[in-house]
Amino acid sequence: MRCLDGAMTGSAIRFFFFIAAIAELRPAGAQPLLVEPDPPGGTVLETVRDRVSFRTNRDSSIEDIESSLLLRSKALGRLEPALTADPFEPNLYHLLPAMGAWRAGDRVDIRLAGEGLGFDKGAHWFVDVASTISVTNYLFPPDQYLAGLSMVVDVGYGDFDGDDITDACVLAEERIVVFWGLPCADGQLLFDKTDRYSYELVALGRNAFLNIGDLDDNGADDILLITESQPERAFMLLARDPGLRLFRPIPTKLPGLDHDPVDVKLIHLDNDQYIDLLFLADGVNQLRTLSNKVVDGVPFFGPFGVPGPIQLPADPLALATGDFTVPPDGYADIAVSLATRRIVFFENQNGHALTEKTQARTPTSEEIGAMETGDADQDGLIDIIGIEKPANTRVHSFLNVAQDAPFIERSRNLSIAPLTLGVADIDADRFANGIFSDGSRLVALDRNSIERVIATNLNGDKRGFDLSDVNCDGVPDLLVANGTRAQLRLGNPIGFGGVRGALLRPQRLFRNRSVCVAETEAETLCVVGAFCPVEVTSISLDSAATASGAFELDIVRGTVPSTLPPGDTLCVEVRLTPLQSGAAVDSASVLVVTECDTGSVLLLGEGKVAELLPSPPSLGFGDVCPPDTAAGTICFSNTSAECRRRIVGAFLETVEEGPCSFAVVDPPGETDVEPGSELCIEIEFLPPGFGLFDCKLGLALADPVDTLRVPLSGRCNNPPIWYRDPSDLEICEADTFPTQLLDYRTSDVGDSIVCYPPQWIDGSDDRILLDWTCEDKALAARHPGGDYIGWALFRLTITDGFDEVSREVRYEVLDVNDPPLLDLDGAATLCSIGSAEIDEGTEIVFRVNASDLVDRLPPPAETCESPLSWVGDPIDDPRIPPEAIEQGENPDGSIYADFRWTPGFTDSGDYIVTFIACEDLLCPENVCNPNPSTLCDTFQVCFTVRDILPDLSLRLTAPVETIDVDEPADYEIVLRSERASWLHEGASVDVELAGAPLQSWEIPVGIPEGDSVVFSGTFTPRMPTQTRLSACIALPAQGIEADDGNNCDEVELSIREGRLRVRPNPFTPNADGFNDEAEFITREIHIGEPRVTLYDIHGRSVRGLRANIEGRIVWDGRDDEGRRVDAGVYLYIYRDPGHRHLSGEIVVAR
Repeated sequence: MRCLDGAMTGSAIRFFFFIAAIAELRPAGAQPLLVEPDPPGGTVLETVRDRVSFRTNRDSSIEDIESSLLLRSKALGRLEPALTADPFEPNLYHLLPAMGAWRAGDRVDIRLAGEGLGFDKGAHWFVDVASTISVTNYLFPPDQYLAGLSMVVDVGYGDFDGDDITDACVLAEERIVVFWGLPCADGQLLFDKTDRYSYELVALGRNAFLNIGDLDDNGADDILLITESQPERAFMLLARDPGLRLFRPIPTKLPGLDHDPVDVKLIHLDNDQYIDLLFLADGVNQLRTLSNKVVDGVPFFGPFGVPGPIQLPADPLALATGDFTVPPDGYADIAVSLATRRIVFFENQNGHALTEKTQARTPTSEEIGAMETGDADQDGLIDIIGIEKPANTRVHSFLNVAQDAPFIERSRNLSIAPLTLGVADIDADRFANGIFSDGSRLVALDRNSIERVIATNLNGDKRGFDLSDVNCDGVPDLLVANGTRAQLRLGNPIGFGGVRGALLRPQRLFRNRSVCVAETEAETLCVVGAFCPVEVTSISLDSAATASGAFELDIVRGTVPSTLPPGDTLCVEVRLTPLQSGAAVDSASVLVVTECDTGSVLLLGEGKVAELLPSPPSLGFGDVCPPDTAAGTICFSNTSAECRRRIVGAFLETVEEGPCSFAVVDPPGETDVEPGSELCIEIEFLPPGFGLFDCKLGLALADPVDTLRVPLSGRCNNPPIWYRDPSDLEICEADTFPTQLLDYRTSDVGDSIVCYPPQWIDGSDDRILLDWTCEDKALAARHPGGDYIGWALFRLTITDGFDEVSREVRYEVLDVNDPPLLDLDGAATLCSIGSAEIDEGTEIVFRVNASDLVDRLPPPAETCESPLSWVGDPIDDPRIPPEAIEQGENPDGSIYADFRWTPGFTDSGDYIVTFIACEDLLCPENVCNPNPSTLCDTFQVCFTVRDILPDLSLRLTAPVETIDVDEPADYEIVLRSERASWLHEGASVDVELAGAPLQSWEIPVGIPEGDSVVFSGTFTPRMPTQTRLSACIALPAQGIEADDGNNCDEVELSIREGRLRVRPNPFTPNADGFNDEAEFITREIHIGEPRVTLYDIHGRSVRGLRANIEGRIVWDGRDDEGRRVDAGVYLYIYRDPGHRHLSGEIVVAR
C-alpha cells in the first residue's frame, strides 16, 4: 500500500523557512470511476479524487501532451489545469485542478491531437466527475468579508469586550470600526456584521500606526493610533469595563516623540503589568522607550521605567522584539536594522535597563526594511525574518546561534516583492509559515520552503493583514485589508500538503468542557481518506500526555487498525478519563498514526477534581489531663457542583516524634462525598500525659490518590512528676561525683517512685563505676574514681507507675596533660581562617612546627619524657607528589615538616594538607599512670590553585545528512579564545577521521580574548564504517591549556554506499568556468542506456538527459528548448534499462 506526499501534522511547531525538501512521490493505487467512451488506441483514462490520469501508448514527452491537449468543462468553463508527468511510470500523465476545482456532476471534455502520441485520429473522451474534489492545495474554506467601509488602511485582531472571543478592528481612512466576534463554530458566521462600533477620525490620514493591546489592564484590549506626521499627539480608544462594548476616546501626548516614526511596537519592557511603547524615530537615529503607567484608569506614557532615548549609529529601518538571550531569560530584547546594513541588539536587563550587545552586531547583505521573529532552525532560540528595503523578491532569515555572537544570515527568492510579513502556522502542520504581502497578493512558505499563494487581487495597504485563531480550530486565520472591505481568510486545518494518504477532519475534542477525574466523556474523531488506500494503525494519546499519567484514552466504538479507502471516512468514538487533579486537557493531543504519516487533534478543556474543605480547618481540645477525655467533630464539604470525591479511609498521624493518642469514634469506610454534600467525623481526645500533644487527622482519598490532613492538638498543664535538670559536670581524674545529682517532686500524694538504673547512651563501658540509691525525694550517686579520661552520657529515668520522665546527664573527666602545640610558618593558610589563592606556576612553601610548650604533669610526673613524632602521611591527594614533604627535628626537641611544591597547569583546584603530631609518655615504673594515653594534635593547611592561563574552546561542525562513500564533504572548526588573549606558539588542532589522522591546523598567535578563528576543510569517507570525525587541540608544553571539556569535539556521520551521485550539487551554470555543469554518476555497470528526467517543483518536466559521446550524463542548467532555467530546487528521476528508478534533488544557483 503506497501513499503520496505529506504528513497530516507535525509533532511540534517549527519554522522551516529556507530549507527546501521535496517529498518522494510514489505511484498511487488509483481506481477508475467512469470512462466514456473508451479512448482509441488503448489509452486508459481514470479519475481519482483530485486528479485525472491517462497514459499514451507510445513514448511521449510532456511538451507533446501540452501542445495537443484541449480541455473543457461543462460546469466550469475554461480550466487552468496543472499537467505533470508521472516520475515513476513512463507515458503516464496527471491533470490536477489549479485555480478551480472538479465538482460532483461536472463533465470534463478532454481532447488529444494524437498523431504524435500513437492515435490515428487523436483521442477524445468525456469524464463524469463522481464526487466533489477540493482546490489543489486544500488551502482555505470560503472567505468572509467585513464591508461597507471607505478605503481600508490596516486591520487587527483583539478582544475589545473581554468575552474571550476574538473581535476585528478595521482602520479606514475616515473611521475606525470594531466588529464584535461571535462564538466560534465551524462553518458559521464569525463576526456580527449588524452590531459594530464605529468612530469618526479627524486628520489621522492613511499613514496611522494601528496598535492593539490592553493598555489599562482591565481585561479588554484598547486601540492606540500614532500618525506619521504628528507622532507625539496620539489617540486612544480605551475599552470600557468588559462586556459594555463601548470605548472612551482620549487624546494623549507621547513625550519626546517629535520626529516621524519608522516603526512602533507595544511590548512589556519593565516589571509592572502595563504594556510599554517602543518607537524608532526618523532623522535623529534614536530608539525611544516610553513606559506606561495607569492613573485613575487612564494610561500615561513617559520615561518612568526603562530609560531612553538610545542613540543609534545610523538611520533605523525596522524594529523586532523577542527574547534573544541564550539561554532565554524571560525578558523582551530589541533588534534594530540600520541603513548601514547591520542589525544591532539591546538586551533587557531584568526590566531595569537596555544594554547594547556589541558582540552580537550582525552584518546584513542588504538593507532590511521590516522584521518579524520566530524559531527558524528548530533550536529553541528566537531568530529574525526580514524583507528588504526597497522592496525586493529576496527574503532573509537571521539565525540566533549563541550568546553574544552575530546572527547567521540565510536568504531565498519569492515570486513577489513583499512590503510586509508575518509568521504563523496557517496550515496546521505544526511548522510555522512565513507569510508575505506586496499589497496585491499574499503568499506563504510551507515546511518544505515551497511558495503557496494565499490570496490574490488584493488592494491593501503595506500593513494590511493580521493573524489570530478566530474559529477555534487551533489554526491562525488571516484578516486582510482589501480595498473597501476587510477579508477574512480562514486558516487551513488540513494543510497545504496537496494529495495525501489520509487527512484529519477539522475538529477539536472536548472543547470548553470539564471532565471529572475518574469519570469519562466520549466524543467522535474522524479520519478522511484523501487519495490512496491507507492503513490507520493506531489512535492514542501523545507521548507527553502518556508520560505524565494525567489521562487515559480508550476507543469505545470503531475498529483500529483499519484500512481506509480513498474518499471514505473512518470515525471512532474515543473516551477520555482524567487521572490527576488539575490536569489541563489542552496540554494533550490525540495522535492518529497511519503507515504514511502522523496527525494530531488537540484536546481543549480541563480535567476537574472535587475539593474537600474541612470545617473547622484545625481542631484544638484545650487543657485536658488524664483520665479525662474531650470530643470534637470535623466536617468535610465537597464544593464541586459536578464531581464526586471518594474517601477510602481515615487515620491518625503523629507530628514529628511527639506523642499522639486519639481515637476516631466513627471512622468512615470507603465513602463517596457527592457534589454539594459533606461528611462529618467525630473524634475523642485521650491525653497521654503532661505537655503539648500534636497529631493530624488524615483522609485517604481516591480518584486521584491524595491525602487530606487536618491538625489536631491538646495539652495537659498539670504534670504528676517533675525534677530539676542536672548540670553538665567536669571533674579531674582524682575527683568524684557530687552526692546530689537530681531532685524530684510529685504532685500525686501517696505515689511510689521508682528509680531505674542509668542507661548508657554513648556506649561507655564499666570503667566508669556508678552506685545509685533511691532515697526519699532525692537521687544520690557516688564515683569511686578510675582511669577513665573523656566524656560520658547516660539517661536517668523515674516513674510513679503511670507517668515516666527521663533526663540525660553528661560529664567529662579531664586529662592533666596538654597535647602537642602546632603552628604554621609560610604562605598557606589555616583552614579555619580561610583559603589562600595561589596562581598556577607559583611555588608554595611553608613549614609546620610541633612542640610541647606547656607541661602540666603533677609531681613526680615531671621526670617523664614526652618525645614528639609525626603520625601518618599528611598528603592524601594524588595530585601532590610525596617528595613535596620533608620532615625533621629541631635542636630544642620540637619537630618540623617542610612543604615545597609548584603546581602546574593541570593542578587547579582546592587542597587540604593534614598534619598529626603525637606525644608518648615514657615514665619510670610506679611514677605515672600505668596505662598512660598518647596525646595527639591535628593541624590542617588549606590553599587553592587558580587557573590563570588562557583557555581555548573548540566546536566542530560537519554535515548531518547522509554522505556517500568516496564523496567529499566539508567540515568547519571554530576555535575561540575564552578568557585571555592567546599568545603561545606551537599549538595546533588535529583532525581525525575514524581514528586516523586527517589534517592538522596550526593555531595562530595573537587571538584576542573573545575572538574566534575558523578552519574549513574537506574529508572523503572511503568506507561506510568511517562514521566519526573528531578534532582536538594539541598543546606544545606545560603551562598552556585548553578549556576543560572543550578542547575536543566530534561528530557522528551517516555514511552510505553511493548508488547515484550528482556533483556538484548545488551548481552554478553561469558560464564562469566553475561548477557550470552537474554530472549524474553511478558506479554500477548496466547494459543499455540510462536516462535522467528533470522536473520543477510543480512536477513539470524540464529536461530529459542521456549519456553523451563520452558516456557521461551532464546537465548544463538549460531546459529542452535550450533556455536557462530559473534558480531553485529540481527533482530528478534516474532510470536504467533494468527498470530501476533513483530519485533526488538538485539545486541550481545563480
